[in-house]
Amino acid sequence: MEANKNLVKLIKLLSSDKEKANEFSSKKTKEELYEYCVSLVPGYSETEFTEFMKNLSMSSKKQNNMSEISDKDLEHVSGGTDIFETLLSVLQAFQEGKKEGNNILGNLNDMNF
Repeated sequence: MEANKNLVKLIKLLSSDKEKANEFSSKKTKEELYEYCVSLVPGYSETEFTEFMKNLSMSSKKQNNMSEISDKDLEHVSGGTDIFETLLSVLQAFQEGKKEGNNILGNLNDMNF
């Protein structure tokens, strides 16, 4: 699905650009967050953005708990396992000490995605 590819592109951009990651982390509402993100990488609806961020947040929590992500979990991600595996590799990069990544994931959790 094209929307998920754009959202993965967004997360890769945020994970590699400290300034953009900090700006992302400063957003206080889901609406502000969506508007900021779609200005960086367009090509997805607000609903697609919200679902993707929920999956990102869920993946982060599961990875933090050292849980395996099951095939059933993968079924809930539009675009299939390739996109999800890319997302997991980005998550892993976040958790390898990148302050920006931790801020991004923390902001998603704070907004209850």
